[in-house]
Amino acid sequence: GGAALDVDIRAVEGNQDAWDAAELNSRVFCKKDDWLWWATVKDWVDLSIQQSLVAINPRAPVFGLARVAGRAVGLVEVTQDGFMRNLVVDPDVRRRGVATRLIEWSKEVAKQGGALQLYLHVSRTNDAAVALYQSRGFFFRPWDGDVLEASLALRKATEGEER
Repeated sequence: GGAALDVDIRAVEGNQDAWDAAELNSRVFCKKDDWLWWATVKDWVDLSIQQSLVAINPRAPVFGLARVAGRAVGLVEVTQDGFMRNLVVDPDVRRRGVATRLIEWSKEVAKQGGALQLYLHVSRTNDAAVALYQSRGFFFRPWDGDVLEASLALRKATEGEER
């Protein structure tokens, strides 16, 4: 835990943001003896390709990169239709408001895209994530195997919209 942090979240734009996001993923997911350089390069290429798709595919995700004092500490992907995935927070700053800010940022991106809800998939055994999403007002339903679908209404559907 600790005091809440002053978190700045912006959409990933350009090579430096993509590199910082890829480096964060490597820091969080690679073991110390893994070859972090290769994982970072692979993630950077993936992020760069996905960012270039946003212009031609509204379903392509927008990446939000959270920084504290200029250091990348969190990342999330969200589509314009409200599907949120790959919420990542540096272990050094967990339980200090970074994930909550990333969720709030994702809600705004989804609202701007016209989404009715923000939704995601989470393992039912990921107790910390389930508790976080519950605390933010998400509702859960079984999805597939040990996976739950969590959803949060953003607005009411208007006549003729899918519900």
